[in-house]
Amino acid sequence: MPVTSGKIAELAGVSRGTVDRALHNRGGVKPEVENRIKEIAQKLGYEPDRAGKALSTRKNPPRFGVLMNSLGNPFFHEVKEGIAAAQKELADFRLEILMRETKGYRAEDQLAALDAFAQQDVKGVVIMPVDDPRIAEKINALSGTGMRFVTVNTDISQTRRLAYVGSDYFQSGRTAAGLAELVVPGRAELLIVTGSIKNLGHNQRIYGFSREMKDRMREIRVADIIENNDDEETAYIAAKQKLKEHPGINLVYIVSGGAAGAVKAVSEQKRKIHVLCFDSTPQIVSLVKKGEITATICQKPFEQGYRSVRVLFDAVVNGVLPESEFLYTDCQIKIRQNIE
Repeated sequence: MPVTSGKIAELAGVSRGTVDRALHNRGGVKPEVENRIKEIAQKLGYEPDRAGKALSTRKNPPRFGVLMNSLGNPFFHEVKEGIAAAQKELADFRLEILMRETKGYRAEDQLAALDAFAQQDVKGVVIMPVDDPRIAEKINALSGTGMRFVTVNTDISQTRRLAYVGSDYFQSGRTAAGLAELVVPGRAELLIVTGSIKNLGHNQRIYGFSREMKDRMREIRVADIIENNDDEETAYIAAKQKLKEHPGINLVYIVSGGAAGAVKAVSEQKRKIHVLCFDSTPQIVSLVKKGEITATICQKPFEQGYRSVRVLFDAVVNGVLPESEFLYTDCQIKIRQNIE
């Protein structure tokens, strides 16, 4: 009788998902646990039936949808590279990926795309969801038909999605607050730049920041909050106006795309204003090097794209569910000295 991953999981005292990640070097497993699993597998002569599974998908290859509001936002280039890398790695299974990208945070655009996926016999969807009750309802309705969902980069509550792959936004917001305490000790007047109140991740970055700053800095005031729809020009116009209205602002906290536009508005002021933001797009890297951005917090976009497809594939094709519903990527602080 062939050795199964379930037997290895039983002997190692872990889940089947952990065994699968360890044997396929997908990360997320402690080194000592991974070594124990591999030793058990080698001792038992375990051989994954990749060829058999690949053959079984020939007549009915898996088809996934990817839905992201990523148009015009360079951050998502690396996310898409990660998705493409996972698809290439799974070429034996003839995995097909239907990519749909939108701009902004219109729930109607995502609802239409999800309906289209349902008509195209998509078995699973990687989605960057708009935080809207209608999207949650649609995900739950399609989950009831057997479609699987993994959220990437930003999450949505009250759904039957399998897992979320991306940053711990609350924690990254707390990290930004720690940086703020270092660069503007004592008193801070703050301008917050967000993409949309319909993006849960952006809201969590603000909430984590606010909670931490409330506990650590008494002399802090939020002068204003602007939405830029992840658009550079919108960010520039709005930030320029708010900086004029509030001459005491000494810190700009950008939780979304469109950072370069807000930074341009800051650079036109005749006073020192620190800027904290997120991610490491080419524009942001350049601005950090020039000293126009004080620090940025990164979240491994390639890993987000790659891992979300692998998690979905394991569930749809292998029947292996993720070990956790929250699969967080590392939070990394980048300044001028280590931005490369």
